[in-house]
Amino acid sequence: MKLGCCASLWEDMILKLPAAGADYAEAGFSSLMGKSLDQVRARAAQLEKAGVSLESMNVLFPGDFRLTGPRRTSPPWTATWRRTCPRPRRWA
Repeated sequence: MKLGCCASLWEDMILKLPAAGADYAEAGFSSLMGKSLDQVRARAAQLEKAGVSLESMNVLFPGDFRLTGPRRTSPPWTATWRRTCPRPRRWA
């Protein structure tokens, strides 16, 4: 069995996980928002150098992203999705 630890991708504590005995890290996907590709690549290089294995991510949507309800957030891909994925019929 592997031992994983949830950690912030951008705080240096994540770099210490291998020394603490963790087999892998789990970080928040939404923390990538607002970061440039160069920033993400630089952090990935730091993680690799430290021996951190990032095997899973959580928090796919940020807290202010409304998934349901009348004021739900419409992401940019919504229009394409609606054109290409038919809506299921409602049960009568």
